[in-house]
Amino acid sequence: MADPLAPGHDPYDALLGTRIPAWVKRSARMRQAVIQIRKRSRLDLAPVLGVAPFTMAKTVACHLSAAARREALDPADVGAVRRLSADLVSRGRHGAYAYEFDVQTRWSYYPAGEPNLIVTVFAGRALLEASLVTGDAWLLAEAQASADFLDTGLRSERAGRPAYRYTALTDRLIHNANLLGAGFVAAVRALTGGDEGPSLAAARTSVEALRGLDAWPYGDGASLGWSDSFHTAYDLDGLSWLALATGDPGCVALLDAGLRAWCTEFFGKDGEPFYYAGRKGPFDIHAAATAIDVLARLGSHDPGSLELAERVSAWTDANLVDPATGATYYRKGRLGVDRRSFPRWGDAHLAAGRAALASARSGRACPVEAALAERAGTR
Repeated sequence: MADPLAPGHDPYDALLGTRIPAWVKRSARMRQAVIQIRKRSRLDLAPVLGVAPFTMAKTVACHLSAAARREALDPADVGAVRRLSADLVSRGRHGAYAYEFDVQTRWSYYPAGEPNLIVTVFAGRALLEASLVTGDAWLLAEAQASADFLDTGLRSERAGRPAYRYTALTDRLIHNANLLGAGFVAAVRALTGGDEGPSLAAARTSVEALRGLDAWPYGDGASLGWSDSFHTAYDLDGLSWLALATGDPGCVALLDAGLRAWCTEFFGKDGEPFYYAGRKGPFDIHAAATAIDVLARLGSHDPGSLELAERVSAWTDANLVDPATGATYYRKGRLGVDRRSFPRWGDAHLAAGRAALASARSGRACPVEAALAERAGTR
């Protein structure tokens, strides 16, 4: 297995480039153009742009989740969990976590170091999993700090509707972020005797918006109406934790309907993961790895999910993993395989997915799902 802390690059890291002129970085359109050119080019533009290798908090978080899941399955080296935990905590700030590079999307801009919900949830989740397998109170406290940050720093009322924001710099409703945030906070509150009500109220804003839709939009508004595989998986992931933590019928019903639609629309007969519904390309490692992770953890909810996770895993190993090194490839499309390897985008998420699948194969749930299911059984 690759060193989880080894530096590398990311498909979205272009604005770290020391050779990008200041005037480019001052323009939203130019920032987005540079990011997209770097992301889409099969050539490694990092040296040209002046982007030095680095290690990301989200990479460490996914590897920590993988280590915690392996430790729960077969206790062997709890020291590895603690080492990754200490490194991850050192990269946060009072429970909040961020990307290490400026990000410009079609709907928002946020600079390096600006805390965002996605990184914070993956970090908080990993620390929560680590606390459950080590019994270390300080790790649980760190997970609680992340949940507290979401509640105090990112939860807002948008037109009278509560929701978790992607960053404090925007009020756009991003459904997958809202549901992931709500699911994580609800899980932490459920396992620590807290109040799940505020997180459930935030989740219901997205539940009401998505109910009855065949394809779930990325966010609220015409410019955010697209739907893709891994963001849909994030929706389902958040809903699954909400269902386990609260038993809310609306979350359970939407999870069931969304899971059926996702499994039908976003995968081929051999388990190939479509990036967009019904399209046979490109095949992206992040969509594949996220699918394995979420499907494996939903196996106890729907046995068909586990069978699909196995097919996606086999297809991914055959098509998007270097057989010699085990490193992931970025994408496969009509022009062949883009063999660039990005630690966060591919390797880290695949490590977490493989660990979840190993747990499912053994008939055991991952740490948080197991703890929530045990709590639900005693309610």
